[in-house]
Amino acid sequence: MLEEQNRDYEKRSHYLRENSIVTMLPVRTKCTSIMKKHIYINNRLHQFEATIKSQLDILKIEMQHKFNIHELNIRHHLESLISEKGQTADNSATTSIQKNGACEVDKGNDPTDNSADVTNIDYTEVLVKNRGFGSFAMFWRKNIDRVVRFTSDGNDRIVVLTFKISNNPSCLIDVFMLSHNKHGDELFIDILPQIEEIIEKNHHSGYRVILYGDMNASLFRDDISRDKRFKCFVENNYLCLTDNYPKAPTFYHHN
Repeated sequence: MLEEQNRDYEKRSHYLRENSIVTMLPVRTKCTSIMKKHIYINNRLHQFEATIKSQLDILKIEMQHKFNIHELNIRHHLESLISEKGQTADNSATTSIQKNGACEVDKGNDPTDNSADVTNIDYTEVLVKNRGFGSFAMFWRKNIDRVVRFTSDGNDRIVVLTFKISNNPSCLIDVFMLSHNKHGDELFIDILPQIEEIIEKNHHSGYRVILYGDMNASLFRDDISRDKRFKCFVENNYLCLTDNYPKAPTFYHHN
């Protein structure tokens, strides 16, 4: 009798254990599936946030760039007006001095005693255009300002000038790339197509394009991924180096 009861007990226990395992398997599978979906959604959200942040950074740069252009154009216009008025005032003062000087000579006085301090405008004064990231800027002499045009292309890391010289119109693209880090590498990839568009646009307009500045990448090194990207960029846009381009680093930076 006891043996039969023990056998019944073992059978029931075995049955209950099997049913409990079968019941738990779908629950565990469902929990695992939910966790995977949760991880996937979180990853997509992080990617979306990173993309939005990158786009906002670029938009902020472009808006600041346009504001800088507008401010510099107004400043340059006002400087031109002040310069023209200064020239007119200087000419009037010089004429007045000459007339008064002649009268004073007749009175026996030294004409230099009544001479005015006329300021001569130096037309070789250096102009500064578009201070960008890290306050980098482009400079040129004021006496060639009539052939230099500061364009609206680029952003605070790309400054574009055109020189309207009849026999050799040129386009200068000054670039200051970011240092090597995760965020910098992402923007490096975003900025290269912008430079490519500027090159293509000005090349089709008949300009000889010159790209220079600090690319934070090397054509003579393969240590980092951006070096390879930069080499492909140079080849795809048919750019070439000057004959005397130095292969050794021209300066060293803590970055």
